[in-house]
Amino acid sequence: MTTQIITIEYNNKPVFFQSDAFINAAAIAGKFNKLPKDYLKTSRTKEYIDAVRRIFLTEENQLVKVVQGGTPEEQGTWLHPKLAIDFG
Repeated sequence: MTTQIITIEYNNKPVFFQSDAFINAAAIAGKFNKLPKDYLKTSRTKEYIDAVRRIFLTEENQLVKVVQGGTPEEQGTWLHPKLAIDFG
C-alpha cells in the first residue's frame, strides 16, 4: 500500500501529511529556518521518543522516517503523529 501525501494550507503555507498521519517536519521547520535534526538530537526529544516507543511497543525507526528522492512533497523528515505534536 502506498502512502498518499495530503496538503493542507496553514497561514497560506502548505503543510504536508501522509495518509498515515505522519507530518513532514522538514517542510514545517524550513519555514522557521530550522531543521528537524535540531529537534531530534536533544536529550529531551530522545527521552520522549523512547517513551513513545515503549508505549507503542515499536522501534524508533517506526516513529521517524527520512525520505530522500521522489517528488519534493515526498522528501523530508516525517514524524509520527505523537512526535508531531511535541515537535509543534
